[in-house]
Amino acid sequence: MNKNHFTPFEYYLPNGAKIDIDDFIKASSMNLEDENSFPQFYLDTQTGNICEVLTAEALVNLVEKIGMSDRYLSISSMTEKNYAEILDFLIEMPGNPLSKAEKKKAKDMRAKAGWEAAVTYITSIAPEFPLIFEFEVRDYILEYVEHYMEEFPKGKIEKKFLGCGNCPACKNLKEGNVGMNHVRDGMAGLSFASFPSRG
Repeated sequence: MNKNHFTPFEYYLPNGAKIDIDDFIKASSMNLEDENSFPQFYLDTQTGNICEVLTAEALVNLVEKIGMSDRYLSISSMTEKNYAEILDFLIEMPGNPLSKAEKKKAKDMRAKAGWEAAVTYITSIAPEFPLIFEFEVRDYILEYVEHYMEEFPKGKIEKKFLGCGNCPACKNLKEGNVGMNHVRDGMAGLSFASFPSRG
């Protein structure tokens, strides 16, 4: 998997093993058709590694191999529905540059051709939109990561902050404001509402 460096935190299992957070986030950000699609991903609670299961047959083989072991915990991945919900949220965000007709066209396009086609259409109106969309997706994933670590059922996960600690974005994160919405509070000019008005 490619490294994403999505978060300035490192996470450690109760046994001291470091969780491969880059692969964890890569797994979480996969664009799957639905929650039952493949590949599926699991956290190895002994090593911190992320296991990728490519097919239903491979999952059956894994279950047969490990039996009733609770060593592997499932990781949820982003689905088409999640991406569509984020897109709809941004389309309706107050202050965005889309007219009523353009909002309707974007939603119709998303329903018929998929969210990626709608993103392309909105980008033709607001060139900054892909960056804003990416931030919203990261916000969703970072909040999921935090929830996963806080609810870890096999002991306390240790979190270590690696950011610079001085910039506004890092200060927000260090204080526990983990979503990209909070990060944007410390960064100028990255709000969808800041796009030029189309009148």
